[in-house]
Amino acid sequence: MLLACGNACLIFFAFRDPQRWFHPAWRLAQATGGLLNLTLSANVLNLVVFVGGVLIFGFGQRPVALGLDPKRLPAGVAGTLAIFLIATTVQAAAAWKQGMPLAGSSAWSSGTWPAAAGLWIAQFLGNAFFEEVMYRGFFFPQIHLLAARKLPGRPAACLAVALVLSQGVFTAIHIPVNVAHGVPAIYMLVQFAVGLVLAGIYLASGNLFLAMGVHTLVNEPPPPFASPLPEGVVPGLLTLGLLAILIVRRVWAARRAA
Repeated sequence: MLLACGNACLIFFAFRDPQRWFHPAWRLAQATGGLLNLTLSANVLNLVVFVGGVLIFGFGQRPVALGLDPKRLPAGVAGTLAIFLIATTVQAAAAWKQGMPLAGSSAWSSGTWPAAAGLWIAQFLGNAFFEEVMYRGFFFPQIHLLAARKLPGRPAACLAVALVLSQGVFTAIHIPVNVAHGVPAIYMLVQFAVGLVLAGIYLASGNLFLAMGVHTLVNEPPPPFASPLPEGVVPGLLTLGLLAILIVRRVWAARRAA
């Protein structure tokens, strides 16, 4: 819990008044037109301090134990790319269906492309990367181990406790960002649900890199093409479909092994 509190405090000061509390990162974002934005800087700092400093150096956690298994990277990238291509195709088809010309998203215009690219970079190398390692790669299995000691012989209860508590912490650390950006409190239910889905994808696939990629897409970085569909809807639906497929495959494999 101290890790989560430290993470929340850093995020609060980074986003509440970045020009005052996070001035070097604010200057970097201004100088690069948003290509290297505050989200990237804050989460790279999170990775260095909490993952590298506390978990790996301090607690002796191996990267593989945190879900960072290089052997799973190609499959994670391939799965993410597949979802992205399907989502892009659906969005382009929706535009064509409504008679809209196929055109690039306005976010990628000549004057704003650094900020648009920065949103993707900040997710892949910052926000999604850090949060998956911390809240799906570390908190979830650690709480599951504790639950197994307290509830021996009750695997379903242990899994439920681990999911609810770990993703409850994941939701709680978003409070500073929500406050800084004026996000309604009810949105925390959505964040909790997203956390459960991402945990389910990691649990069912065993691939944290896939969860990172899905996390990036669900966080709605600017799409390549203009579309009448609301941002995030298609990736969100595809994510639920992916989770369903992974669960069915896992159940099928378990039954065949029995």
